[in-house]
Amino acid sequence: MLKHIGISVNEKNEIEKFYKEILNFEIDYDFVIESHIAKQIFNIEKAIPVFVIKNKDLVLEVFVVNEKIKSTFNHICLELENRDEIIKKVKKDNYFCDKIKSKNKGETYFVKDKSGNLFELKEKV
Repeated sequence: MLKHIGISVNEKNEIEKFYKEILNFEIDYDFVIESHIAKQIFNIEKAIPVFVIKNKDLVLEVFVVNEKIKSTFNHICLELENRDEIIKKVKKDNYFCDKIKSKNKGETYFVKDKSGNLFELKEKV
């Protein structure tokens, strides 16, 4: 069973702007990982603020690292009932948005927050 997914953002305001306003997550609670624990687990020797956010059963731990994130294949796929409304918000606020057409699967959208975290948005059928 999946408990949560940990991701990083460059700036704290992304939590409010992208995750709350666009993807409809709510902040459950926040905490700070002390520098010695961050060093032990992640090999980063500084205190890191963490926000635990929820959207229904999906829980994200969002680490605010104030650093640019390198590009990877990591992404989170969300199945949404209101995908078109979310895409409108993404475009309105000038977030990255790309539509991929597939012969078998229809349209899939990929969006990124300002830190480069990639989300695959599928329409719930």
